[in-house]
Amino acid sequence: MMDWAPFEGRGDIIQDNALLGGELATRHLIERGYTRIACIAGPLDKTPARLRLDGFHKAMAESGLTVPAGYIVDGDFEFQGGFNAMNQLLTCDPLPQAVFTSNDAMAVGVYHALFQAGLRVPDDIAVMGYDNIELARYLTPPLSTVHQPKDELGELAIDTLIHRMSDPDASQQTLVLTPELVERGSV
Repeated sequence: MMDWAPFEGRGDIIQDNALLGGELATRHLIERGYTRIACIAGPLDKTPARLRLDGFHKAMAESGLTVPAGYIVDGDFEFQGGFNAMNQLLTCDPLPQAVFTSNDAMAVGVYHALFQAGLRVPDDIAVMGYDNIELARYLTPPLSTVHQPKDELGELAIDTLIHRMSDPDASQQTLVLTPELVERGSV
């Protein structure tokens, strides 16, 4: 199982530490002085999406910050999902000061919704993504995000599969890689 799997069963598991990643992203926003922080969660049937949301809640709670009603919106890890979710957040009163999106694709949709609403990133609302996709650095302003080590995840998956083929009865392995904060201009 790798990354998006529900992580149930007897197979080997290779994943990034999505709980820590959600905490890193949210703590970064808090450290920058934001207190009204919303979260656009990924599909909660995916373990990484649930863990990123858990990390968001953990960082908010540890900082003594509450999450106002309506500040958590379900997304789908797609551009349109981020656009729709941000439009939903734009109906909140007061508006969030910052938004943590559970992946960069949804952050792109957030940028578009904010642009259409006449709002500017980060002047009006800061945006924090997750994944560090190639497009993130080319947005205006470039997207702050959490780097998920996808190349390393892929390499570990292949190495683990080769090991499993040579020793099918070896004990189950769980390999977890550490995500890293990438600071850019959107926060």
